[in-house]
Amino acid sequence: MINCVGKSLGIYELSKLVEKKSGVKIPPNKPVVGENTFLHESELHVMSAIKKDKFWMCFTPYKDKVVGQREQLIFGPTTLHGDAIRFKCEELKFDEYEKYLNDIKQELRDIISKKKFVTEPEFEQIILKYKK
Repeated sequence: MINCVGKSLGIYELSKLVEKKSGVKIPPNKPVVGENTFLHESELHVMSAIKKDKFWMCFTPYKDKVVGQREQLIFGPTTLHGDAIRFKCEELKFDEYEKYLNDIKQELRDIISKKKFVTEPEFEQIILKYKK
């Protein structure tokens, strides 16, 4: 898609431009262009994204980059049951995570109780704090 000044824009960028010019906020849950469209918190999604399987993507009609978005993982109440934490620790090469698993889970619960989820960079910081 080309805008008036000759720059290439995806539909997400175009919708942000319209939002800015019109003053009408795009709801975060709006299909395709909402901020939460490619936000994944389910244990299954997070685990497969960490493992780079992404088998569940066959149910997504388009890729995030096609519309100018990016996939984001968040950790919330449904990802505190162990496997997503284990896969993320393995990805960060933290072999001794089991010693600290309860502490990591408690720290995640504390953050989730305040703001509903933990972003992937925040989660990595928590793990790296225990990895030392």
